[in-house]
Amino acid sequence: MRYPQGHKQQSRERIIEAAARLFRERGVASTGVDAVMSAVGLTAGGFYAHFKSKQVLVGEVVRKAFADSRPHLRGEEEERGRVWLQKVLRSYISRSHRDHPETGCPLTTLLTELPHVHDTVQPIVVQEVSAYADVLEEKLDGQPSPTARQRALALIALMVGAVAVSRALAGSALSDEMLSACRAVGLSFTEEDSHA
Repeated sequence: MRYPQGHKQQSRERIIEAAARLFRERGVASTGVDAVMSAVGLTAGGFYAHFKSKQVLVGEVVRKAFADSRPHLRGEEEERGRVWLQKVLRSYISRSHRDHPETGCPLTTLLTELPHVHDTVQPIVVQEVSAYADVLEEKLDGQPSPTARQRALALIALMVGAVAVSRALAGSALSDEMLSACRAVGLSFTEEDSHA
C-alpha cells in the first residue's frame, strides 16, 4: 500500500506528540516504545522506521517542547521587565502547570530522569536551557551582562523548582503557598528591583 506524500513525517510528529504527553505523565523510564506507538495507533515495530532509539525520541520530545514554549515565554515583542515577568510567572508558576504536567515544561517532570539518558539528551537540554536564559536575559534587561545572565539562570531554577516542589506537595495548602511565594520572589529578578 502506498501512503500519501508526507505520511511518514506526519506519523513521526504524532509519535513525538504522544511521547511528550506520556513522558510528562508517567516518566521516561515508565513509558515504553509500545505505549507510545499504541497511543498513535501504530505498531511498536514501526517505531524504528522513525527513530534510531528511545533516547533519540526523548531528545526530539525535549527539543519540541522547548520550541513550542519559547514563543509563549517571549510574549509580545514590546513586553519587557516587570510587566512581562509578572505575566510569565503567573503562567509558569501556576496551579494549572502544577496540575497538568502532560502539557507543561518538560524540565519540571523529566529533570530527575534526564541524567539516565545523558549521552543523547543532555546536550539538547543544555542548548535549550541556554536559549531560554537568552530570552529571559533580553526581556529582563534588554542587553547581555554577567548580572543579567545570573538572574536569568537563577530565574529558570526558581520557576522549574517551584512547579516541581509544588507537585510533590499537591493536595496541601503548602503547595499553593509554594507557588505564591516563588512568584513573589521571582518578581524581584527584574532590573528595577535588582538595582534598588
